[in-house]
Formats: sequence, structure tokens, C-alpha cells
Amino acid sequence: MVILGFGAATQNYNGHTKEGNITMKKIIALLLIAGLAVILFISYKPKVNPAVADVVKRGKLIVGVKADVQGFGKLNTTTGEYEGLEIEISKLIAKEIFGDPAKIEFVPVTTKTRSTYLDNCDVDIIVATFTINDERKKQWNFSQPYYTDAIGLLVRKDSGISSIDDCGGKKIGVSTNATTQDAIAAALDAKGISAVFAQLSTYPELHAALLEGEVDVFSVDRSILSSYIDSETVLLDDKFSPQDYGVASRLNKTEFAAYIDKLIAAWKADGTINRLASQFRL
Repeated sequence: MVILGFGAATQNYNGHTKEGNITMKKIIALLLIAGLAVILFISYKPKVNPAVADVVKRGKLIVGVKADVQGFGKLNTTTGEYEGLEIEISKLIAKEIFGDPAKIEFVPVTTKTRSTYLDNCDVDIIVATFTINDERKKQWNFSQPYYTDAIGLLVRKDSGISSIDDCGGKKIGVSTNATTQDAIAAALDAKGISAVFAQLSTYPELHAALLEGEVDVFSVDRSILSSYIDSETVLLDDKFSPQDYGVASRLNKTEFAAYIDKLIAAWKADGTINRLASQFRL
């Protein structure tokens, strides 16, 4: 007779202990579970909103913005970073899509070039003081307005011009492809006044033309003009034609446009956009 001590394991016919068999089975089971978990983790793909699927696939949001408009979109030449209300709105959109506001590329545009960039699919959206009007709605989708401005007049202090009533026969500088010329022309016609218009591509060019006497008036949205006030110029009190700025996207991207519009609506409702506007003194 063989007497086993306490704690000894009984052996099966091939020499393995029962406890050993049980432990091995547990290890195998755990390995199988772990392997299955890894497979599921690797194969899992988060559900992507179809409206932004193309953007997500690329891995970044491409946005056309102004680089020379203080408070809206301006390139800080010291830091190399874009700053302004429209920059922050763009980052919020990127964060909503990717969960990361840094997954964004800014493309500098002007009033003349922004629609071309959009039409050529070089950008996903334009957030660049793009005024909403009925004619433009036939060409592009717009979100609801995130900011409302009005057209104004910037003149030299020594010009003798104190209001639009003094603009008869004067040369008024406006931006190419902007709505400004039509609005000012209508205001002049209503007063029986005529003036000459000169179109230039960028705001810095218009400002320089004003200072050099090439134009008598620099006219565009007042919020834009405010960044060009200096010791030689003054912004008149005149205000014309309210200008609603919206996020523009291609006309065939209806789901994407609806997605953007919903975001803008939410940020207007919860005060986010107003807080950002205040941050940039708009």
C-alpha cells in the first residue's frame, strides 16, 4: 500500500496531475479569449458619419481662410499661426469631425480666389468673411450666419470726406468679386450721386492705394476696415447693406452642408460663437 502525504496530487495514467490539466485548460481558454479580443480590436472600425466620410478618409479638414483680416483670419507672422474668429470656428469643426482640432490645414484665400479654391475642390469649406446672398446660394451651400456686419467707408483724415454724401466724383476702392460695389452703388444712386470704382485683389493693396491717393475711399465690411485704421485714416459712421457671413461648401455636398449648418446653429445657441467674437473684440 502506498500512503500519500497531505497536498499530494493524484496522478492519471500518463503521469499528469489533475490540477495540471485544469490549469492548462484555463491557460488555453484565456489565450483564446485574449486572441479573440485582439482580433476584434484590430477589426473594429468606429462608425463614420457619411456626411464627413471623405474628410475622415483624408485625415484632415482643409479650410480656406483669410490671412489679412484682423479678428477673423490673420496669419501671425511671428508665430506662423492663424488667428481670429473664423480660425477658431474652423478648429471647432475639425474637433467635431476628428476629436482633434489640430487635424486641419488652412489655405489662405482672398475675396477673388476663395470661390475658385472651393470649385476646384482645393478646400472643403470656406470660412473667410464670405457674405451670403441669393445669387451666391445658387452656386454654393452656406451655413446660417455666424456673424453679421455692414459695409463701411474708410478715408484719409485730410480727404474732406465725412459721409457718403461727399463721395460724388470720387474714386472708391473695393475688393474684386465682393458684394461691396453693388451695395455702395445702390446707396449712391439713391442720393443721385455718381462715383468711380476701382477693384483690387487684396485689402492691403486697397489700404496702400488709399494712403497713396490712388483711391479716395476704401470700402468693405466695417469689421475688416477697423483693422486698417491708423493715424492717417478714419472710419466713417456710414453703414450699408448688412453682411451675413456663412461657411461655404460645394453645392453638391448637401449632407456635408447640413452637417456644418447644424454645428453652427448649436454654437450660436450655446453662446460659443459670441464668446469667441468677444475674445477677438468683434
